[in-house]
This record gives sequence, C-alpha cells and structure tokens, in this order.
Amino acid sequence: MLANYVNNKSEILLVAGGGGGTDHGLTPGHGGGTTGTDGGDSSSNANEKSGKGGTQSAGGAGGKSGSFGKGGDMPISPTGENDYDSGGAGGGGWYGGGSSYYYTGGAGGGGSGYINTSLVKNGSMQTGVRSGDGYAVITWMPVL
Repeated sequence: MLANYVNNKSEILLVAGGGGGTDHGLTPGHGGGTTGTDGGDSSSNANEKSGKGGTQSAGGAGGKSGSFGKGGDMPISPTGENDYDSGGAGGGGWYGGGSSYYYTGGAGGGGSGYINTSLVKNGSMQTGVRSGDGYAVITWMPVL
C-alpha cells in the first residue's frame, strides 16, 4: 500500500491518480496529473457537496479528506449508517481526493499522480484523459 511509504517517498518512481466515486449521476473527480479534479457539485441541489482533488503536497478536502496514498473514505453518519445519500469516496493517488460530505450525495475528488523526476526522465502526466482504467507507457532507454 502506497501509504506505507510515507517516510520513504524518494523510493517511489511513479504513481497513477485514481478517479473519485459518485452518487446521483454527478461527475466524479478525475485522477492523474499534478492535481486531481474536484468532484462535480449538483446545480439542482446546493446541499450535494463534493470532495476536492488531491495535489502534489496535500490530500483533497471533503467529508473525509484524502491523505498520502489514500483517497477519503466514504463518510459514515454518527449513527453508523453508511447508505443514506453518502455520496462518493475520493480517488487514491500520490495524495488522494476528498470524499463527498455525508447526507449530501455528491462526488469524490480525484487523486493526484506523481513522477519522481530525479529517477524518471522525460515523464509527463495528464488528468482526465481516459475513462476506465489508467494508462502508462514505460520505455527502457539504455544509458550511454
């Protein structure tokens, strides 16, 4: 689990950011790139609050904020319920996205990606380019 490397970040080569979850058909936050995108809020219901995307240095804010290597968990009510408009969890990544807020529906924010530029040369990242699984191309280049 990526979160176990919090004290050894220099050993990590690259991380793909994951997209957030959603409720009520709202747009989930996209993962990847240096910053994941925020989950889409509802234009018809101001109470549906979504999570924010993770960045290179912090997890996205939300009902439960993301952290290094983890997206924000689904929020659970004080009574222990977890299925009443609880919305979407945040996507994992270098720093994960925040979840939506409990009892509001909403969508989770996306997690950020990461490239260790001291170990990986000519790397690049993009946010929200693909739907479904993420995608990486790694090409071995001999050192001359």
